[in-house]
Amino acid sequence: MKKMGKMLCASSRKEKLLLYFSYILNFFLIATIIMIVYALRMGTRELSGSDADQADMMSSAMILVVLIIIVFFLWLIAMELKGLYDSRARFNWNVRLMGFPNRKLTVLYLMELLYMQPVSIGAGLALGEIVYHAYALRTGESLLWIRPQVIAGALALHLGMLLATVFLIGAKQGKRSVISELRGSGKQKKKRLPGLVIQGAVALGVFLTVHFCCVGFQSMLDPVNGLIACQAIKLLYYVVIIFAFDPAMCLAFKIAEGIGKLTGAYHFQLALKLQESFWGRFKIMCFLFLFSGSLFCGLYSLYASARLAGGSLAEQNIHYQSYVFSEKLLERTDSQAADTAFQTLRYRALDGDGNRIWVTGIDGAYLRSFETLFEVPLTEEGYDSQADVLDPENLADDSYLVKALDDADFDGIILPEDFGGLREGDILTLDFDGTDVSFRAYTGSLGNDWGRADAYVSLAYLEKQLGLEDCCNLTFYLENAGAPKQEEGALIQTKEEICRESYTQAVKSTENIELVVWMILICSIMAVGTCLVMSCSDNRALLACLQGMGTGRRALVKIFAIQAVWNILWVVLPVIGMTTVFTKALAYATLNPSNYAISGFDISPVRFGLLFAVWFAIYMAVQLFLIGKETKQGRCVELLRK
Repeated sequence: MKKMGKMLCASSRKEKLLLYFSYILNFFLIATIIMIVYALRMGTRELSGSDADQADMMSSAMILVVLIIIVFFLWLIAMELKGLYDSRARFNWNVRLMGFPNRKLTVLYLMELLYMQPVSIGAGLALGEIVYHAYALRTGESLLWIRPQVIAGALALHLGMLLATVFLIGAKQGKRSVISELRGSGKQKKKRLPGLVIQGAVALGVFLTVHFCCVGFQSMLDPVNGLIACQAIKLLYYVVIIFAFDPAMCLAFKIAEGIGKLTGAYHFQLALKLQESFWGRFKIMCFLFLFSGSLFCGLYSLYASARLAGGSLAEQNIHYQSYVFSEKLLERTDSQAADTAFQTLRYRALDGDGNRIWVTGIDGAYLRSFETLFEVPLTEEGYDSQADVLDPENLADDSYLVKALDDADFDGIILPEDFGGLREGDILTLDFDGTDVSFRAYTGSLGNDWGRADAYVSLAYLEKQLGLEDCCNLTFYLENAGAPKQEEGALIQTKEEICRESYTQAVKSTENIELVVWMILICSIMAVGTCLVMSCSDNRALLACLQGMGTGRRALVKIFAIQAVWNILWVVLPVIGMTTVFTKALAYATLNPSNYAISGFDISPVRFGLLFAVWFAIYMAVQLFLIGKETKQGRCVELLRK
């Protein structure tokens, strides 16, 4: 048996090239992404407060994406192993007819897999070390190389995935009767009407359950949690699509065939019949497009929407055109008109836990003219779950607060949304360069400048506590022109710069997940090519038969182009719909839904168009290569004689 295993490993070298590539890429992705998550987790130990919470959120999202990629690659490798198994159908039949049990045949394939691992793991590790080292140098990570414990974990996960895949495929293939296969009766049977009806009923049941659950949660829960729960439950639409695929596609095929007969489109009818004959492959390709497309576009749209929200909030709610912040205290001047400039104090204070927070003094005139704030009542989670986030209250309309900010005894502080842990009325003591000042948590606000979170207090109260009457280090200007020159070391920032910074800093450290997003796109493109290459044996026989019937090269290209369009056409709407659901579910779970009330979501049609164009290009490139190779003179006769 050992000798047979070595001989089997030496065969089918062309078929195993894709497997080698997949094994290398699989180990490389697992080791690299786990190391990135490990580095993020190690980095959170040095953070505190909102920075630590955001880093934990990012690393948790990375773990989720890692799991999705692992499942995605497991599916891809399973398809490749099944293709390798099917390419050796005659060998499998012969050894089983000789009395070789399926268990030993599975062990043979397992030995072949293990023989391929030293090279695959070595190459994957080398590639991972190079890529991660470049990433660590670029991002300034303290860990420059993949840690041994990460390598050990990635190795265990990699081998465990492959072993499970081989055993599952071996068990599934072992159920197929050799005699039935030799007689040609082992092909997949068409879907029967009762099964299609059951699948359609299950899909409808899941859809109605999701709908009524959304209605119930929105009526029973508060607006924030009800909205978040509703969007999360809508992810079950993936289950609806899975169960509704067969009945919906069968109906679509029947309608399309009828249209083809009425219009006399011969090539269209033939393409549909050929596609229907390879139902399993067609279904796999559609699911591949659906899941990878919605995952890629959903994650990309999530961060694009967050940045759009950050830029839109700054653009619409900041009314001053620039500000000047000096490192030194300056004497306040009365020459500036109150309706064109506002002079105040800003400090980066330190709380009792070691967290630093920017504190800016304002008054009623500032709220009326220079900036619009949106109130988010405080709880331990950072916002009040009872607040109506779809219509946030404008702080400038709070007449009590506008008057209170002009009072030198008003000790309230308006905290940024991500400064959690304090409720309304709690006392917060801050250190201003050695001077402790106590404030009472009044409310929270959605930040308009996502590049820096500010807390707002009464300017008169701050001056009184610090003893800095008639001093300032910050000046806001309603008009950009005419701002006086400040001393050297002053920071001058315009509204355009604030909006740009708020846009880019809306979701910090997203480069890590965005790197994985592009990996998902690469994996999906590779999977498309793999599915087509693995189905070449079926297409060779098909092309030989069509050529024998007198079908020309141009007609063959037309038939395969129709198949490609048909494969992609039926996932366009599901991908767009699930991308929207996926984006909103993650967006509402990671950021307050109020952030998207103004900007909406960035579900760009250009992104979908480019993705579908890439898929179609890969699909047609592989098919055209196959057509060109198999339509050479005399090639069809050789295939038909086999």
